[in-house]
Amino acid sequence: MRVTKKKIVLTVLTLMMAVLLSGCKALMVQEVVDPTKTAGQSLYTGFDNLEEKGSDQAVVSGGGLVCDMAKVTIGMDHWQSFMEQTEAGTPCSIRIKQKAGAAEPFYRDLYFDGSRYRLIISSDPEKYDYTYDYLYDVTGRKNKNSRQSRIVFLSNTKDADFEDIIESIGKNDNDQKIDYQLVFRHQ
Repeated sequence: MRVTKKKIVLTVLTLMMAVLLSGCKALMVQEVVDPTKTAGQSLYTGFDNLEEKGSDQAVVSGGGLVCDMAKVTIGMDHWQSFMEQTEAGTPCSIRIKQKAGAAEPFYRDLYFDGSRYRLIISSDPEKYDYTYDYLYDVTGRKNKNSRQSRIVFLSNTKDADFEDIIESIGKNDNDQKIDYQLVFRHQ
């Protein structure tokens, strides 16, 4: 029996198509998700049906809040309710619509499972999926001539304070005093 090069190529292509069509995932190239980021968590699908052009009022009527340049514009009462539930140890969540000037807004879903916080960001939920141990709501002044400021942030640093976050904001990861995720600022 004579095997030609053409028959070998056709056989290989047929086998490859069979693997793809059969759904044999073990033989297919898999997308790698950093396991330390999502350990014990399912792939997040909460933004799948998100209307990017959703109105601020729609977010607030759904129990969320809206921030513009990291400052709350509407929905602070929902934030207070979220904080009360977390302080009581009750699992809860809140959606935050974040506007940044003329750029397209993005969304952050913040979950509390009764002991830890999970923050997922809509711009890339597979990449921006974080867990934190602590949620801080602190106030202070950057210096004696500045106005009182309120900063809400997530961190895995125990006993972080206003000065820690002020010394970290705007610095690259290596120069930050603490690892954090800013939720919002309010003056």
